[in-house]
Formats: sequence, structure tokens, C-alpha cells
Amino acid sequence: MQTKKWKIKKEPLFNKYIDIIGPQGVGKTSCGVSVLILDYKYHSKLRTKIANNFLSLINANRVKKIRPIKTHLYFSNVDVILDKKRNIHTHLVHLEDLSLPDKQKLNYFPKGSIFFVQEADSEADSRDWRSLARGLIEFSKRYRHMQYTVLIDMQLSENLDKKLRDLLTNIWFMYYSTTKRKFIFWKKQKWWFYDLKNQLNDFIKTLAQIGVNIKLDVLTKRTLEFRPEVFNRYNSFSSDVYFIDGLEEYVFKEHTYMDYSEKAVKEYIENNPLNY
Repeated sequence: MQTKKWKIKKEPLFNKYIDIIGPQGVGKTSCGVSVLILDYKYHSKLRTKIANNFLSLINANRVKKIRPIKTHLYFSNVDVILDKKRNIHTHLVHLEDLSLPDKQKLNYFPKGSIFFVQEADSEADSRDWRSLARGLIEFSKRYRHMQYTVLIDMQLSENLDKKLRDLLTNIWFMYYSTTKRKFIFWKKQKWWFYDLKNQLNDFIKTLAQIGVNIKLDVLTKRTLEFRPEVFNRYNSFSSDVYFIDGLEEYVFKEHTYMDYSEKAVKEYIENNPLNY
């Protein structure tokens, strides 16, 4: 299988719902962040144009007009610096915000928006998944009508509802990433992953169950490169707050060394009781 270098400038992500999976520390989030930054660099104006063309269409029949979009259309649940020079950051979004048709939970996003949700399985598990699933699945069925792009990353895709997994257009299995330095000026981050056309693959498997075997290319081995340092564009340790909630001071326990005297044996058993 040949490895294909992905150039976002020529291959933009529109109308895609992508799940980035892989083991811990392999570079799932940094890859998703890089996709946002590169997409912003090459396609942010196009996304805003799509949004405002749609507003012109619906404003034609409205008394109260909706104002044109004057900001970018990039959303994430982890703060991402899209442009360091101009200090432009993503807008905040959570998985539960991508919901239809519950009017109380419905958030309005312009046509052509792109979303990235880090650790999406944790976001799903930390809320009432049953109420989240219905609105999210309805959103996921219809996101193409608004030319949205959705990227999520997780370690265990099984934590998501099967109905949602079936709606994923692509699954990226991230298996390796590394940083290389060119001279002393900049570092180049590179990711290697398999890109599975999820819905097409499911269709082929369904046909195989009734004895119809067809051969279609559903898997591509890809690489993605990002030349600036990506890890200073977002906080790659954003979960550290969970480990300091309620912290007043750190307590350190020292090892005790057994001398097998009667006193030492008794103290050890008292400090390390067996619970049945």
C-alpha cells in the first residue's frame, strides 16, 4: 500500500465526519489541531463566504435580517491558536452543542463551519448519553446539508453509540507521529495514519453477507506534515486541572523497611491490613 501525503490546500475537508482514533500519546489531538490551523490558513475565507451566501438567501424572505458573519468559523473544545501573529483563537464548542432537534439545546452555527472535539468519548460519558445521543445523531445525519466538517478524537470508539459510529464518513487510525528539526530554525511535525472510508466499508461488508463480493479501495495510508511547532498552539495538558481539584498540600508517604522484629511486624500489619 502506497503512502499518500495529504495536502490540505488542494484537498479541503468539507462534508466530512471524521473520528481520529489510536493509542495514548500517538498524536491524535495534535493532528486534529494541525488540521484546524492548516484549514484556517487555506480555506477560512471560503468557509465565511459559504456562510454569508447562505445568509443572503435566507435574508431575502426575512423582515428581521441576520447580520453577515465577520469572524472565522472554527470551533473546538480545546483552545487552539489559529494565527499566532494576530492572536486568533477558535470559538468554544462541546459535543453536546452539536445537537438537533431539541430547541433548548440547539446551538446555531453558520453554514460551512468546522468543529474539533478532543476526547469525544469522555465528553459523551460525562453527560447523560441517552439525551445527548438523540440530538447528536440527528445532527450527524444532516450536517452535510450545512456543509459542516466535524473532527473528533478518542481512544475507544466503542464508547460512542453505534448509530453515530455508522454515520462517520472516515476513521483515521493514528499509529505514529514524530518531530524533526531542519537545521536550527524550525521543527516539522509529521503524522502517519490509515484513512478508512467508513460508510463505504460498511456497504461492502453488507454486500458480502448476501454473497456479493466487490473490490473497492476503502483504505489509504496517509501522512500529514505541519512545519511550525504545533504544541505551542494549544494546551496539550489541559486535563491537569482534574488532578488538583481540592488540593491543599502534597503528602508523601515513605517506605518502611522491615526488620522482622515483633514490633516491626505488628506495625506493618496494622498499617497494611488485609481486607476480606
